[in-house]
Amino acid sequence: MGWNPRSSEYIVICGFMPAMTVLMDNNNKPRFLFGKNHRNKILFNPFPKYLLLAGFGNLAGDMEIWDMDRLKSIGKCNVNLLNKI
Repeated sequence: MGWNPRSSEYIVICGFMPAMTVLMDNNNKPRFLFGKNHRNKILFNPFPKYLLLAGFGNLAGDMEIWDMDRLKSIGKCNVNLLNKI
C-alpha cells in the first residue's frame, strides 16, 4: 500500500500474481484500476505527479511510470537484476 503525499488517496496491490493495482479514494472506494501485473512496489516522486509501479525482488523487474494528473501510463521498462547476480 502507498499513500499519495498530496491527497488522501492511496494505492493497493492485492490478490494473487498477477496482482490487481487499485487507486482508492478517502472513502475506500476504487477510483482507478491500473490493471493486473506482476508488481510489489509503489513509489511516488517527491512532487507526487508521477508514480512508479514495479515488480522487484522475486519478480521480473518490470517497471511502469504513470502520470497521476491524467491517470495515464507514460513509460515502461525492465531491469532484470536476476541475470546480473
